[in-house]
Amino acid sequence: MNKRIKKKVTKRAINKYDNKEKLTVKEIKLIKSYITLKSFDYLSLWKGVKSFFTSFFNKLAQVFKRASKQALNLAKALNSPNTTTVKFY
Repeated sequence: MNKRIKKKVTKRAINKYDNKEKLTVKEIKLIKSYITLKSFDYLSLWKGVKSFFTSFFNKLAQVFKRASKQALNLAKALNSPNTTTVKFY
């Protein structure tokens, strides 16, 4: 079935359902597939966005943690007169 035609038929079926009219088996299947498609798309999209930002901010936190350790070690090395080595993690 053509995508545009399927969309029209699905809308018509949903309108029939809203008006409490009798639905055919084909219309019921269309409504079920429409509902599962809509809910699945948003759910998978949300999961993808959430996992992307979670991993992004975790990596960003690791970078800042590492940079702060290096800066602290550098400051210690520059302030102490005895040490000449600087540790970089």
